[in-house]
Amino acid sequence: MKKNVLAAIIAAAAMASAFAGCNPDETKPAPTEAATEKTESAATETAENTAEAVTPTEESKYAVLDFNECAEEVLRLKPYVGTSLSEDADGNTVLYTNYQEGVNHNYGPSWFTVDGKDIYVNTDRKIQKYDENGFAYRVESANCLGNCACFANGNICTISGITDAQTGETSVSFDYSDYLEADCAIYSSNDKISFIHDEYNEEGDINYYCSDNSQWIVGDTICSRKYDADTKVCTIVFPNGGECIMPDGYNRLVGIDNEGNYYFQLNEPYENTQTNDEEWRASLVKVDSNGNFVSYVMMPFNISDEIVDMDCHFCILSDGTVYISAAMNDAYVIWKINM
Repeated sequence: MKKNVLAAIIAAAAMASAFAGCNPDETKPAPTEAATEKTESAATETAENTAEAVTPTEESKYAVLDFNECAEEVLRLKPYVGTSLSEDADGNTVLYTNYQEGVNHNYGPSWFTVDGKDIYVNTDRKIQKYDENGFAYRVESANCLGNCACFANGNICTISGITDAQTGETSVSFDYSDYLEADCAIYSSNDKISFIHDEYNEEGDINYYCSDNSQWIVGDTICSRKYDADTKVCTIVFPNGGECIMPDGYNRLVGIDNEGNYYFQLNEPYENTQTNDEEWRASLVKVDSNGNFVSYVMMPFNISDEIVDMDCHFCILSDGTVYISAAMNDAYVIWKINM
């Protein structure tokens, strides 16, 4: 996934189009004719009721959320750069893996997940749990591969298996070889675990996968993507015929909640008015099942320079609560966002 993102950033460096910033006093360009600019009230509503104030009809305006107002930092850990953690490493430390000595490019934890309250972080083939009091415990686990995870019924589910969150023991193993290097997401919606394989801006159907013994079986199409490389227009088509044109950048589906809302990660060009430089920033777009934009939030950091592995990770809970992690240069941080 990291290679795909890096390639996407290099390929798009020449793009002239860029969004305005996430300042609530600025107007966000409209991603579609139907979903134009944010409402005036979106700048003053709290994170808890902003999304409710938006009625996602064809003529509605969507809520552009200010990250500094709607995001709550819930975990901050210190990084250790190397090839493995020491046996006596404290629970507030995570590994930033350096695969090649002398090369200044590292990789932070490949996934985290949340059970609605407690947080589980994968680092150095170990699962570290954090509750309201901080670090709780660390367990060894063979089920730490891949770049996504979700929590369900006391278990951590990844593309490689289902693991007991307390013991680290894996009860079910999946054949994951086809998806290990792919952009993937696992989410729990309506008591069903679904796995999404979606590359950035890849054309065609996006299907969910369900588990059948040790195999991931392709299920129904949950939406489709049409991308015009010449015009850079990317259209998402939903099963009921609804459509939305995604903002400029590179998007992929990262989750669906119990209400049928879709969440797309977006890596997009951003013009920093303070430095006059173009940056690449990660955003999250919430779209309803009819293709109407509900809300949008941009992360306030440059993914090319401020994140060691040049990408964020998202965990979408079934109630629509969003968690995002970023392996920043000086800390591994997880935020909670209400969209």
